Amino acid sequence: MECGLSQGQLAGMEISRSYISLIERGLANPAPQVLEIIARRLGKPVTYFLEANDLMHSVGWHLVDSADHALARKDLQMALKHAEMALKVCWSIDDDPLRERVLTVMLKAQYDLGNIVEAIDTLDQLIGLYSKVDNRNELFRAMAKMGNCYFRLEDFDRALRWYERAIALGSHLKTLDDELVQTSTYLASTQFRLGNLSAAEATYRTALERTNRTVNPWRWGTVAMSPTARDPK
Repeated sequence: MECGLSQGQLAGMEISRSYISLIERGLANPAPQVLEIIARRLGKPVTYFLEANDLMHSVGWHLVDSADHALARKDLQMALKHAEMALKVCWSIDDDPLRERVLTVMLKAQYDLGNIVEAIDTLDQLIGLYSKVDNRNELFRAMAKMGNCYFRLEDFDRALRWYERAIALGSHLKTLDDELVQTSTYLASTQFRLGNLSAAEATYRTALERTNRTVNPWRWGTVAMSPTARDPK
């Protein structure tokens, strides 16, 4: 402990020792009044902690920018390395936009590298973030991507469940019609793999009907292709 203080001494009567422990591990951000107490006991000005927090934000954004540039160069290993470093920074600060961007870059690198189990863990975190802020468009995309991950693992039962969840959400989001058609074809491919041929046919027909409504000739051609052509990549 800095300045030779134990957790109990730093906590005093006003703060619990467990809360001090959470702050030290980057799992909690102290309220202003708590920060003032901690600063006073450590003999530091409050600005000392605020400046340190600003520095961590800058480091996190710099790292994720580097990861993004590496992705653009198709240097997936470097992108993943920098994203993982940025994620460690995220655990010590409260910055959901930074964390979302870090996880998005990390997911892209993991998925393209074929690290599907790791990608599923990253998607779990993204789904939690999107649910927290009620970002339904991105939540739909994350659920559909989760279906793709399980499809690639040939866990078709779980892929089916995630595609169904995504479609149930996406059917209420008019701006996502094109993506909804694509996800429907993935659902139909999954049903086909599971031997649910009548369900697959019905899903294909629904996708075709939606495609006609969106007037997207390219998408219509995609839906009309053979079942294996509709498998998620």
